[in-house]
Amino acid sequence: MADPIYTLNNGDKGVEEGRLSYQHPLFLKMTKTLLPYKIKQDLISRGRTPAVADVGTGTGIWLRDLATELAGDARLDGYDIDSSKFLAADELPPNVSLSIGNALTPFPEALRGQYDLVHVRLLMYALKSDQWISAATNLRTLLKPGGYILWDETGFTSWNCLPMTEHFQKWIATDVRYGLSVGRDITSPMTLHKHLEEAGYIECTHEDFNSYSEPASLQKIAGNGLVNVGRQSLHGIVDKGGFEWVESHEEVDTHFDKMQADIDDDICKMGFAITWAVGRNPKDA
Repeated sequence: MADPIYTLNNGDKGVEEGRLSYQHPLFLKMTKTLLPYKIKQDLISRGRTPAVADVGTGTGIWLRDLATELAGDARLDGYDIDSSKFLAADELPPNVSLSIGNALTPFPEALRGQYDLVHVRLLMYALKSDQWISAATNLRTLLKPGGYILWDETGFTSWNCLPMTEHFQKWIATDVRYGLSVGRDITSPMTLHKHLEEAGYIECTHEDFNSYSEPASLQKIAGNGLVNVGRQSLHGIVDKGGFEWVESHEEVDTHFDKMQADIDDDICKMGFAITWAVGRNPKDA
């Protein structure tokens, strides 16, 4: 997940961690559970200790919460290219281990075929258009025969503002054009389950969860989440030299303060969808 495409890991220590900590419970309230029912049943019915890898783990918060739903001896390993965001060991259950790993780089031989589930979340800002299938293929090497991948994703195609405001339109148009300029797939995750099929997974499905179907209180939290992501993305663009009108951190903060005011003053409702893309490693793999 190479520079300059990723624009969210910027700012003072704690900014990125704060965004990740804010969005995790928001996503959980939208999906209602950490795992699809069929995957959780598969993990607890195998008759042995389950092993789960979380790639792009961020702080490790998803694994921390998953640990409360599985046996205490479950193997829960998180991988990320940036270890500076990892929660401290004393903030994690003893069976959660976090280390360096990259969805685009081959994993060590000792890890291949070791996991019943690989979970990955939110690579839309990190992958170029031609890297989605490569990442999915690389992640499949971690799975045991019959193991599952659960990929949580969102994207520009579902990010909306009703009624549309000038501030939202200016941000989203700029972020999309920047994404195109660095080679992102601006339509992701619409074809994510097809990417999984091309990477060799079977039984591929997808399910969508939309913040607009939630109570008004959660819709507001979702809108705040979009403002947080947009603000951090455009700050990252400034750090990488700027783009179009995005030239200074002061300009970015002024713009997103106005977007936040649009939400706080009930001028609009901003929202988005989360996609769960699921695939399975063939049992004869």
